[in-house]
Amino acid sequence: LKPVPTDLVGLTLEEAEAFLVGAGLVLGAAEERFDEQAAPGVVVEVATTATELPTGESVDLVVSRGPRPRQIPETLVGRSFDEAQAELAAQSLQANRLEAYDNAVPAGIVIAVSPDPGRRVPRDSAVDLTVSLGPEPVVIPDVIGLDVASAAAALRNAGLCIGDTDGPPGIIHPSKSSRG
Repeated sequence: LKPVPTDLVGLTLEEAEAFLVGAGLVLGAAEERFDEQAAPGVVVEVATTATELPTGESVDLVVSRGPRPRQIPETLVGRSFDEAQAELAAQSLQANRLEAYDNAVPAGIVIAVSPDPGRRVPRDSAVDLTVSLGPEPVVIPDVIGLDVASAAAALRNAGLCIGDTDGPPGIIHPSKSSRG
């Protein structure tokens, strides 16, 4: 009879198999299971309960598949970046902040997630969170020196709405405050 090695936990499957052969035994079944601590391919348990086996008998082991995959939460869109980041951290996932203008969503709110919510990813994966910068700024065109109709057309073409106008309908002149 050969003693079953007890110090196989923490070895790679290949190392454990070589150790078993050296002890006059052989590797039996290598069941895989998720393990939060051990890297994939590392022995986490000796499944054979016997302390001694006849020469050439097999020893069953349990081998790590690594950490279980994490599911990207479905509730990230519409939350603040900090809230979404905290929710990802609770799942052992990382947040990668991207930014985009959005005319309908206030600044600081998550508007998109990639990979898609609900998808399973490895632990510690980065998840892209696109955060609204609010409405995109508009450059106000220079309308000084234009007649009112041309100035209004230039402002409308820039996506602006025309409010009240003061003064004669002719040429727009610089205001006294802008002459410095």
